[in-house]
Amino acid sequence: MKKTTFFLHLAFSLMLFAIATGCRVKSDSAPDAVSFKDPDSTSAIHTWWHWMDNAITREGITADLEAMKEQDISTATILNVSLFGERDLGIEPVFFNSPEWHEMFRWALEEASRLGMTIGVHNCDGWSTSGGPWITPEHSIRVERVVTFPLPHRPGRTAFPYPVPRWLGSLQG
Repeated sequence: MKKTTFFLHLAFSLMLFAIATGCRVKSDSAPDAVSFKDPDSTSAIHTWWHWMDNAITREGITADLEAMKEQDISTATILNVSLFGERDLGIEPVFFNSPEWHEMFRWALEEASRLGMTIGVHNCDGWSTSGGPWITPEHSIRVERVVTFPLPHRPGRTAFPYPVPRWLGSLQG
């Protein structure tokens, strides 16, 4: 029991130490008024760039990137998202991962390069971080719940599976 208490105290102390050292602010890192108004190249502005509801055009891409450049934005990460669903927005929709979408993405990269900007892209279509309609349940995200730890009354290591939490059950196929 004393050994367990010791390790709990040690783990808690290490956690507090990690939090305390990770939250330090160096006093010399605060910018002065001049460097705040005219930051150097290491202080680049990065933004998310939502491509909304499949409404993407070459003219729109160019206009967006030129407006970003005017505001000193150096990097934009494209997130393909939907807000209004299948509503007609007056232009031909360009669906994510289609050949037309890849053409638009290539155009965005070319325009960003012309303007001296960089482009990032989100890892999937939609508001979530992984997945889409092309991901079937058998290929969806899974959560493994096996923890291995030594048991005091038995030598060696033993796997101990935890029950599935109620809120997580819907994620399992």
